[in-house]
Amino acid sequence: MVGRYDGYQDEETKLKDAIKLLDAKQKLLDNYTQQNNLKLQKVLMLVIAPSIEEAESIRTSLIVNCEFPPENILQVDSSKITDNLAQELQNIDNPHNPTRIIIAVGMLKEG
Repeated sequence: MVGRYDGYQDEETKLKDAIKLLDAKQKLLDNYTQQNNLKLQKVLMLVIAPSIEEAESIRTSLIVNCEFPPENILQVDSSKITDNLAQELQNIDNPHNPTRIIIAVGMLKEG
């Protein structure tokens, strides 16, 4: 959990802070697994959105404002459920899977 003394005034700041934390956690995990001769692991970030529109807005903000690679973002909502998505979710923990951020809508069958 991370917070700011001045609070969060906008979504962009929250997302940028979350990406910094994601990267820091990955570095720590990489060091730990290397020092202990463990299998490579991947850190993921989960963002819960209240609607498909908000999920799409978050995805756009990550790409445009945070300059996060789109191939590293997976959006999960009822408009995107396919066999390919199900397969990708099955392999989400694979270190070679490019997904680092998952944006999910709070409830499936959302409007």
